[in-house]
Amino acid sequence: MLNRRHHCRRCGELVCQSCSPHRLPMSILVASSESCELQRACRRCAAEVLETKPEDERKVYEAAAAGSSRRARRRSVMAAEGAKGG
Repeated sequence: MLNRRHHCRRCGELVCQSCSPHRLPMSILVASSESCELQRACRRCAAEVLETKPEDERKVYEAAAAGSSRRARRRSVMAAEGAKGG
């Protein structure tokens, strides 16, 4: 069986699906981006990015990573963006 690999959108490392459960807005991953589109991030990059965020915002992104569907993750992240006024 083939183990599919994915690129982290922040560091470019190839990781398996279980090592890249986080989906974060592109605007958080890349400073020059204004997009809120959710992109795959490896655990290390997600931890580095999220440690700079306030605890309540960090919990939303962590919950989004644990969400079962892409739509659920997007809704929770969009709610966090709206709550912080961005």
